[in-house]
Amino acid sequence: MSRVIDAAYHHIQQLRAARWDIDNAVAELVRLKEDAEKEVWWNDPSHELHSIRQQIEEAIDTAPQTSGPRP
Repeated sequence: MSRVIDAAYHHIQQLRAARWDIDNAVAELVRLKEDAEKEVWWNDPSHELHSIRQQIEEAIDTAPQTSGPRP
């Protein structure tokens, strides 16, 4: 009976190690997917336009006002 318990324990340990390997592989795949999505997003022309628009708006907001409104 002791051998059966030892064998079962050994198999459980192997299954736990395999589960750990699978969890790590899945986590790595998720990181790779997120990186790929970021890469696509950063290279997206609409992102570039949005970034330029933000820069222009910030420049306008921070520019010193040189004169009042014209009549």
